[in-house]
Amino acid sequence: MVLAACNHAGTASTVTAAAPSLAPSSASSTSASPLPSTSVSAKPADPFPTEAVFVTTPPPPARAFTDGGTVTFQPGVGLKQRRLAKRMIWGGTSADGVVSVLGFDMKGLILTAKKPDGVAFPAAHVARTVFSADGSRVAALQYLGALLVLDTVTGGVVHERKGALECDARFLDPGRLRLHEESKDQKARLYDLDLATGKQTPLSGPRRVSNCSSSLDARSWLLHDEYAKDARVVLLRVGPPPILEALLKTDGDGAVLSPIADRACFYDLGNVRCVRTDHGEERVASGLTGASLEFDDTGARMLIQGSFLDKNEEPRSILLLVDFASGTVRKLVGPTLTTGGSVHLMSGGQVVATGSAGGVTAWDVEGKRRHALTHPAMYTVHAVAGAPHKIAGEEDNGGDPYLLEF
Repeated sequence: MVLAACNHAGTASTVTAAAPSLAPSSASSTSASPLPSTSVSAKPADPFPTEAVFVTTPPPPARAFTDGGTVTFQPGVGLKQRRLAKRMIWGGTSADGVVSVLGFDMKGLILTAKKPDGVAFPAAHVARTVFSADGSRVAALQYLGALLVLDTVTGGVVHERKGALECDARFLDPGRLRLHEESKDQKARLYDLDLATGKQTPLSGPRRVSNCSSSLDARSWLLHDEYAKDARVVLLRVGPPPILEALLKTDGDGAVLSPIADRACFYDLGNVRCVRTDHGEERVASGLTGASLEFDDTGARMLIQGSFLDKNEEPRSILLLVDFASGTVRKLVGPTLTTGGSVHLMSGGQVVATGSAGGVTAWDVEGKRRHALTHPAMYTVHAVAGAPHKIAGEEDNGGDPYLLEF
C-alpha cells in the first residue's frame, strides 16, 4: 500500500504511477383529487448534444497529496438508539431526525412529526431519498418502482412518476424536481419535473446510463455507461447550452462526483485520482489493488476503502480518509469492514461508521474516539445528510431500522 506521497515505510516519495486514460482537461481529467401524472410532449428535433467530447486545453500542474499520518482511536461514550419501526428497511431521515422514510415487502411508511407512527404508501423498495431544502417534501427513489414525492407534514403522496427508472434526483424548490433516468437503451435523459402539473422538460439528449450521481445544486451530473463508445464516464453540465464532457475512456471503477461538483474521483490501474473543474489532476493514492470511494455530503472529504498486497504478497484491507483542503491522506486504524458488514463516511466527513454482527461503532476522526453500540446483527449503516452525529442502522434479514446518535 502506498499513499499519494508515502512509501511503505511512511517516508516521502514521488508518485510515478502511469496516468490513466482520462481527459487532459475538464471537470474530469479532470391527496384528495387524482395525483398529477407525468407527461412528455411530442418529440421535437433534439437540440441537445448526444456525444461526449474530450476537452484538450492544457491542464494546470498535477497536485500530489501527502501522507497525513495515522489516526488511532480511544474508547468514547456509547451510542443512543431509537427504533423507527418494525421489519422495515431504512430509506432516509431528515437532518433533524423527525421525518423518516422506510419500506419493505411492497409497503412504504413515512414517519412525520404529526404522524410519528407513520403513514403508509404503496412502495416496491425505497432505494434512497432526497429532501427539499425547506424539508417540506421528500422524493423516494425505488428499485423497480415509481418515484414518489411525499409531503413531510401529512405523509401524503404529492406526485407519482411511473415508467422509466431514475438514478438520481434533486429538488430545485418544493414544487420542482430535477432527475436523470437510467436505461439500458439509448433513452435516458435529464428532466425538470413540475410536481403540480406533471410536465417534464428535457434538459439533455438521450444516452444509455447505468447509474448516475448529481451535485447538490443539480447543475452537474456524473453519468456511467460501461458500454459507451465515446466515454464510459461523462460529466453533464446543465445549460444553456448543456455540455457533455468525456472524463474516462476506461471504466474508472467507482467514479464519484463531489456534492459541490468541484472534482470527480476514481480508481484506475492501482491509483486513486481526481480531476478538478479547473482541469487539474490530483494524485491521491497509489499501490492499491482495488478501492471504493465515498464523498461526505459537503465534498470536503472522501473515504477510500482499499486493498493492497503486503510484502508477502498477501491481500490486506485499508481505510484512508482524504482531506481536500489540506491535500492529505490519513490511514484509519481500527475501523474494519467485516463479513456482511458496512463502512460509510458520515455527514461532514469527520465520523466513519461501521456496522457488524456485534453492533455499530462511530469512529470520530478529529476527537480520536470510538463510540460503540452493542446490538446483535446490525450490519448496515447509513449517513444522515446534514446530521454529523446521527447514523441510521439496520438489523440483518429484514429486521428493524434504528436512528443512532452520540
